[in-house]
Amino acid sequence: HPQGRHRGTIIRIEEITSKFGTRQVEITVETMSFDGDIEIRHIKDWANATFKPNSDLGKIYTAVSGQEIVPGLSIDTDKDLLNKSALVDIEHYAKKDGQTSMRIREWLPLN
Repeated sequence: HPQGRHRGTIIRIEEITSKFGTRQVEITVETMSFDGDIEIRHIKDWANATFKPNSDLGKIYTAVSGQEIVPGLSIDTDKDLLNKSALVDIEHYAKKDGQTSMRIREWLPLN
C-alpha cells in the first residue's frame, strides 16, 4: 500500500481479544488515492475498545463523524462507523524483524 493520505472507508468492524487479553476493535478500511489512482486497496487498523475523546476509537469516530465526543456519548460501531469515510494517513515502518510494514498513522476528517 502506498504511503500518504488516502480516502478511507470503513468496510468491516469486528471486536476481538488481543494477544494481551484486551478487548480491541479490528477495522478493515478500503482506501482510494486522491491523485487519480483508482486502484482500491485494503488495510487493517486496530484500536482498544475504549471510547474516550483521546482514545484511538474516539479519534476514528471524530474523523468519520465530524463531531466531538461529549460526556456520556456512546456509539454503535455498526451504525456510527461502518461505511463511513475519513482521510487516513498511511505510513511505512520497519518491524522488529527488519521487514517493512504499513499502518494508519492518523485519521482525519475529509473536509
